[in-house]
Amino acid sequence: MDNNNIHEISLKMKFLTSVLEKKAGLLKQIYNITENQELFERTLTGDDYDILVKEAVKEKQKIIEEVIAADNIFMKTFGEFKGALNKNQDKFKSEIKQMQNKIREVSDIDFKIRAKEHRAKQGIQVRPAVLSQKIKTLKSSKNYILDKYRKNTNI
Repeated sequence: MDNNNIHEISLKMKFLTSVLEKKAGLLKQIYNITENQELFERTLTGDDYDILVKEAVKEKQKIIEEVIAADNIFMKTFGEFKGALNKNQDKFKSEIKQMQNKIREVSDIDFKIRAKEHRAKQGIQVRPAVLSQKIKTLKSSKNYILDKYRKNTNI
């Protein structure tokens, strides 16, 4: 393999490592937003909660689209030279190791996000503040309907 091909593989490896670094940064942003959602869950109710969670979800969706774009770029670029890389693994041991470490970092952050999201979904299902608010609303609605009924039927 000539030096031009070696140089090209080296450049693509550096590029892929930078894509992974960007993805790790994006995932850290998603993790932080997810942590903020937990804080909202514990401290806010009503419209404040709804507005902030809606904004957090919107922001996460925007970042997720960037993550997907980074994944697509990574897969396309890697597909272009993986055969040549496999044939020359011995020349790129340190670059491969660096990229594997970045992939592990990305996977770790992704796992933390998924675990946090899972816990958040569990919490939303049994969120006491919302549940008690809904019960109060139902009770007041029930009392209102009973009062209307009594007035209309002369009880």
